[in-house]
Amino acid sequence: MKKWVLIGLISLFGTRASAQVLVGGVNINEKDITYCQLIGSNRSGGLSTTRIWIDYGQPRFAATPFNQPAISGPDGVAIDFPTVMAALNFMTRNGWELVSWQLASDKEGGEGRFVYLLRKRGNQTSQDQGR
Repeated sequence: MKKWVLIGLISLFGTRASAQVLVGGVNINEKDITYCQLIGSNRSGGLSTTRIWIDYGQPRFAATPFNQPAISGPDGVAIDFPTVMAALNFMTRNGWELVSWQLASDKEGGEGRFVYLLRKRGNQTSQDQGR
């Protein structure tokens, strides 16, 4: 019985340790951060697929089409998300949970951007623990 409990614990921690979200080559699951923002817009009209950015507090972050750090999985290959929701599902599968969201538009009121505030699972703030 003790053997199975030990195997279960090793599996649990091994799975958590292997979760990787690489943003510009940096595994944000290993960074000392609690929150990040997933920012994205679904493109239409036959143009390229969805544009996704992750702001985890990195230096010189700018959500522009010309400055998109590649988001990649454990194999290091950049992921081309078909929709913003696919990117959100990727993040939840890799150790993040949704805290809140909003829809923002550019200055001209055109293209809408989805902005999701995510928290690393297991990281609770003192405010959360008081609930």
